[in-house]
Amino acid sequence: LPALLLVLAPLALAVLLMRLRIVSEGEMRRAIGAAAVALALYHLALPLLGLRYSFTAVNKDEWLPSFFRKDMALGLAACALAVAAGAARERRHRGAPLLDLARNAWLVTGTFGFAFVLKTAVEYWAQGMTTTRWTIGDMRWGLAFYLDLLVVMAVGILSPLMALLAWLAALCAASDTRPSPAAQPAREVV
Repeated sequence: LPALLLVLAPLALAVLLMRLRIVSEGEMRRAIGAAAVALALYHLALPLLGLRYSFTAVNKDEWLPSFFRKDMALGLAACALAVAAGAARERRHRGAPLLDLARNAWLVTGTFGFAFVLKTAVEYWAQGMTTTRWTIGDMRWGLAFYLDLLVVMAVGILSPLMALLAWLAALCAASDTRPSPAAQPAREVV
């Protein structure tokens, strides 16, 4: 039941936000798309950084803290990249004001975090963690559960700052799209 509530509560909130017209369907669609790209980027980068859902990726206990930090930093970087790219696009194509950029940043961040919560709920359910009998779960699922929760924690703690990142990205995008000065006619040299 707790895993089911973790999945249903954010979905109900998203529907409520759209029903109250706080968020448009287009905004929600773009946020889901950006979060999906960030999630794919995270999973594609895992092996490049030597991260796997396996303890065999870490040979010494002393390496565990850096292994976990790398995972959290990767999740945070993937989310931040999606927020920045989304904000630049919103500013360039829609001329989105700052409040809309902040809302978009939080939608992308929340959707990205929700994807990890959903994965965690699946891992929780697959391991039968709701049973009361004493068993040792599958280590791969257990480590995936733990690493995914670390990403949720890192992204969640820094989620208020994602609006600042969106504003900075929009500022950079606006400076890139300024029209170049008009060409001056050539003057005759006497």
